[in-house]
Amino acid sequence: MKFGGGVVLDDGWLGVTYFRKMAPLEMVLKMGKLYSGDFAEEPKVERLRARSIKIEAERPLPVECDGEAVGVTDVTFSLLPKALFLCVPAF
Repeated sequence: MKFGGGVVLDDGWLGVTYFRKMAPLEMVLKMGKLYSGDFAEEPKVERLRARSIKIEAERPLPVECDGEAVGVTDVTFSLLPKALFLCVPAF
């Protein structure tokens, strides 16, 4: 999935993409756009930048990061600027 268009990895900001409530069929029909990152004009997709984000729910909901289960809500994500060194191959 390409959620991070325009994200700068070392600017100290989290790039946040969230999806408003959609019916299961609507989500299935939009899946191609979600995977390609082509959702700029979608009214139910919001993008913002934040130093931290807290996700709360009335009942515990599963939380995933990069497809890995990491726990349940309530959860807070924050950023440690320049705390991660990445080494990637040049293309």
